[in-house]
Amino acid sequence: MTLSSLEMTGNPASSGAPELPALPPWTLSEALRFFLLAYLAAPLTAEAVLALAWPASPPWVGFFAQHATPALVWLLCFAYLARREGRQALIRQLGLRDGSLTRGSLLRFTALAAGGVLAIVAAINGLSFWASGESLANPYEDFSRPAVEATILAGLLLAPLLEELTFRGFLQPAIARHASTGAAITLSAVVFALSHTLYADAPFAWMSALALGLWFGWLRARTGSIWPGVAGHLLNNALAAASLLGV
Repeated sequence: MTLSSLEMTGNPASSGAPELPALPPWTLSEALRFFLLAYLAAPLTAEAVLALAWPASPPWVGFFAQHATPALVWLLCFAYLARREGRQALIRQLGLRDGSLTRGSLLRFTALAAGGVLAIVAAINGLSFWASGESLANPYEDFSRPAVEATILAGLLLAPLLEELTFRGFLQPAIARHASTGAAITLSAVVFALSHTLYADAPFAWMSALALGLWFGWLRARTGSIWPGVAGHLLNNALAAASLLGV
């Protein structure tokens, strides 16, 4: 079943259920080109330029260069799509605004998102402790304190909205043009988890990213909005920030 077949019929206000948006005009191949540009070509180019311009740069400088370039690419991509599709249409297609989702429904799904994040974090931490006797590994342990603080700031201010836009707002509906809703949620969650390359040596942290991606994808499919996922994503990053700072 695709997202289009899940569209509600009748008056969403009377039924209390949000009306899901139509499938977006961008294709899966177009989405994949954007993702390759943002998460492969741009970071590799930034790394090569940095190696030539500043060979002795500290590791965190390369980390930020590799993560700033995808953000810049996505801003340019969304500017292009807004020009092509129209700004208001793009806002709705990305799940930034859905007139059929009432404020009460949005608040309920936001609370549900937060509860799901807390459950996932508790479950993965418990599983990690049971398997290794330790909580989740810290992928930033080699970073200096200023670099950790800058990473936390980016994780709180930029990552929740940008990552929900790209993975749940943009990629998931593109996959849903060719596959079931469940497959679109799953595949976009796998790509989301794989994009967290720092988790390569931290399997439980990767499992957490995958579980969160599935949860945020379900919320996007259920509501047609990315905002519950953004709120849940922000809560998860805030919990991670508190852990990194020893709060």
